[in-house]
Amino acid sequence: GWAGAMGYIAHAYNSGGAHAEAKQICERALTHVVEADREYLLHFMTLDIQLARADAALGHPAEGLRRIESLLARHARSGHALGLGLLNEARADIAWAAGNVETYEASLREVERHFLPTLEPGLIAKCRRLHELGNPSHARLQGGARPVPATPARESAVPSPEQLAKTAIVGRTFKPQ
Repeated sequence: GWAGAMGYIAHAYNSGGAHAEAKQICERALTHVVEADREYLLHFMTLDIQLARADAALGHPAEGLRRIESLLARHARSGHALGLGLLNEARADIAWAAGNVETYEASLREVERHFLPTLEPGLIAKCRRLHELGNPSHARLQGGARPVPATPARESAVPSPEQLAKTAIVGRTFKPQ
């Protein structure tokens, strides 16, 4: 929907270092989001995540963390592994950039808890990227987070037919023949 599109535009601005522009896009779009919309986590969270990232990059990491933690508290009981994992990924990034190692490590553990059991290569790669932030050879973290387990061996990174059967594509579930 439109909120996701605006969130991805803000993501592009944040990725390019134009954080003030990303913040402006998110704030403008969020004026159209009503409280009932927020129940649909994946549809609207990109706006909040990108606003939190923009705030943090503009020197307000505490604001960014508060925004993410508010969404985590709201959706904690949902059990929505993808949504909660993505929120914790943003929280870990912001915490690491702000030098908040304790929050980074707690968020990394949550991302691992939500993403590793899926065995999805893209989600496991997100865990590895976050783990590499805390690798002592890369920077500040001493004694750091534990290593991310390797992906189970496969002939390729392409999901198996069993995994594809569980993946919703364009509103339908793909069923191998």
